[in-house]
Amino acid sequence: MSVSTSNLTVVAQLGVTARSIVAAASGFIKFVLEQVVQLLLSIALPLSIAMLLLGITLYFTHLNRRMGRDFIVLSIVLALISQFFNIEQLIA
Repeated sequence: MSVSTSNLTVVAQLGVTARSIVAAASGFIKFVLEQVVQLLLSIALPLSIAMLLLGITLYFTHLNRRMGRDFIVLSIVLALISQFFNIEQLIA
């Protein structure tokens, strides 16, 4: 059984087409993920401020001191993490 040159050319063209489709899809996915990261970083700082205010309110009004303390700690952690990723993004 012999394989003709035209069959090999068609297979090679299909391989090139498949590579271009995968490259385009990976570029799109990379763009979407970058936009999601930007959105999360823009939301993180205002969210940490709101959590801090809510935590202070809960803690000092004695409504729920434990949850207030947890909100305060987690808001500080969220602010630090968001600032770390903002710095990493500026460097890259």
